[in-house]
Amino acid sequence: MKTPAEIRSRIVEVVGKTGGHLASSLGAVEIACALAKVFEPEKDRIVWDVGHQAYAWKILTGRDGQFDTLRQFGGISGFPNPKESRADAAVAGHAGMALSVALGMAAARDRKGTDEHVVAVIGDASMANGVSFEALNNCAHATGKVIVVLNDNEMSISKPIGSFARFLGRLITGVRYNRVKKAAEQAGHGLKLTFLRNIYHEIESRIKGLFLASRYFEHFGLRYIGPIDGHDLVAVTDALTVAKEDKRSVIVHVVTKKGKGYRPAEMEPTKFHGVGAFAVGAKSSSALGWSQVFGEAVCKLARKDSRVVALTAAMKDGTGLNGFAEEFPDRFFDVGIAEEHLVGFAAGLAAGGLRPVVAVYSTFLQRAIDQVVHDLAISNLPVIIGVDRAGAVGADGVTHQGLYDLAMLRAVPNVRIVQPKDAEDLESLLAEALERGGVTAIRYPRGTCPEHVETKSFAPGKVAIWCTGDWVEKANRVAEKVGGTVVHARTLKPVDEELLARQRAAGMTVVAIENAAAIGGLGDAVKADLKFGWPDEFLPHGKTEELERAYGLDANSIAERILEHG
Repeated sequence: MKTPAEIRSRIVEVVGKTGGHLASSLGAVEIACALAKVFEPEKDRIVWDVGHQAYAWKILTGRDGQFDTLRQFGGISGFPNPKESRADAAVAGHAGMALSVALGMAAARDRKGTDEHVVAVIGDASMANGVSFEALNNCAHATGKVIVVLNDNEMSISKPIGSFARFLGRLITGVRYNRVKKAAEQAGHGLKLTFLRNIYHEIESRIKGLFLASRYFEHFGLRYIGPIDGHDLVAVTDALTVAKEDKRSVIVHVVTKKGKGYRPAEMEPTKFHGVGAFAVGAKSSSALGWSQVFGEAVCKLARKDSRVVALTAAMKDGTGLNGFAEEFPDRFFDVGIAEEHLVGFAAGLAAGGLRPVVAVYSTFLQRAIDQVVHDLAISNLPVIIGVDRAGAVGADGVTHQGLYDLAMLRAVPNVRIVQPKDAEDLESLLAEALERGGVTAIRYPRGTCPEHVETKSFAPGKVAIWCTGDWVEKANRVAEKVGGTVVHARTLKPVDEELLARQRAAGMTVVAIENAAAIGGLGDAVKADLKFGWPDEFLPHGKTEELERAYGLDANSIAERILEHG
């Protein structure tokens, strides 16, 4: 087995070339090593929450030779996926899912009478997710034996928010408790026999009872072990061995440091959460991204209207709201990894007379569709939803694709959906949404935001090419090849029915190209003669341009099909 230092070196080497989730995976190396040592990866079920932590696990479970292909088209995924390896017990891309899935696997094992162990590895921010609390509440009733590894690195993508984070902080930093614990640990680690280690941890449990006001997890039927230094491989291995041999359900609380072993990531874990290639020769762009343009535009609104507040779910930096948080700290809310609460909270703010702007990635908005329907749309509350990374495909793969928001939101009454084509359009649409009231979803993609984009016409009167805002430039290239008029569908719901009717009356072929799932999207809205959108399947990971070519959504492929259609 590779040493933790060797694994960290391998992760930094590869992620420097391919990009990926660096800081979290560096912080969880000893956890992965201990799991691989104590358990049987292809028999026991190890469920990683989110998967940002799982690179070491991939290296240790037969994929070191493929690790250079991380997140590349045709290579291995950046997240756990059972289709890739039996050692990956479940797909993991969204926070808070691990404990629920692990409980189901443990209950199935109990019913079948098999003997595999089930382990959920979950971060401190994910443990505060509502789904995790629901699973905790069900734990004692679902199974008599599950193991939870709580990886407490004191960092979600942004700093953890809320009472649970403060509880863990007090637990780790209690001076009296830790002085006694350290003495017990020093004695306990010298005990090699399993039964003696069990005695040590039982003594530790009794020590905790003297100093902690509440044994939080034990109220849910989980024996608590920890906190343990998550970078002490011997200590983590010992704790997991005790948890494995205990007949009860156990939570092992390990304290780690994000970015461990790579100084830049240790110093700036948020910056190195998800990174592009940073090897020698890689250059970063100084141009503003859509998220940053969105954040600046929201600041402009807030300066003019004191009712404007901004909200996010542990993604202040990723959604471009860091500037808003600095300028308007009393008007900014980070609710932690809790998208359902995010939207419900926004509904309450709107009902109270404020004008909330919610910034959330498309892939995470999926979690809050019920709140959009129930809490926002039925009451037609004035809430703006910035749907970031809309249309996203790429290296993060199947769990992070922003393809479904358009179809889901189009089905909801009272929701207006718009998509800008450039920076000035985005700022204008935000101002219009604030003025209009009601629920408005503004879709915008990942990447650089152009200052200004023109729609073009070539041989007008033949083909009408309707497109989402981020594909206007592609639509222009298609129109030049086939002859046609580009229509930026600035409002995706409702579409411009009068313009569409005029084009139909003129005998034009209506084509729709959209950066979204084709089913239920723009093509359906305009009843297009030809629809170009992402197909009804989960797409693999790879570079966006590779996927567009593979699925016939590059400009050349679209033009060829239009010409074939005549």
